[in-house]
Parts: sequence; structure tokens; C-alpha cells
Amino acid sequence: MSNAELAKITLSTILGLLFVNVGIAHFTETKWFEPIVPEALGDPTFWVLITGFIEIGLGLGSGNSANSQIFCPINGNIPRCSILG
Repeated sequence: MSNAELAKITLSTILGLLFVNVGIAHFTETKWFEPIVPEALGDPTFWVLITGFIEIGLGLGSGNSANSQIFCPINGNIPRCSILG
């Protein structure tokens, strides 16, 4: 494995963990995120929870692992949910 591949995997894993961490925070610190939601969207709690779920999914699906196939199964010319490609 080249240094570039190792760096890509390492950085993708770190960024994925950050996404998962922030996604979990959407469920544990809901009130902190609610003021960020525009009033035009309606119920802020709903949007905070939905975006938390999406961030967890993106974090788990980052990189070139088996998780990518589970959480982001679309491949080809469509983005694979990989943070670094």
C-alpha cells in the first residue's frame, strides 16, 4: 500500500468518524441545532433528527470499505458517499 493510499484511508476514516460524532450530537444535543434550522422549513426538531441520521449514514459510508456498500450502495458515475472519492 502506497503512502498516498494510506493517507487517503486514514483521512477518510477520521472524517467519517467526525461525521458520525456530529450526527450523534444531533440526537443528544437537539436543542443546540434547532436555532440553525430556517423557520420556513417548519418543525426544527424533525430536520435536526433527519440531518443527524444522514450525517451518521455518510460517516459510516465514507471510504472504500464494506460500509460503503451498506450505507451508500450506488456506484459508477454517481457519488458513492465517499468523503474523499
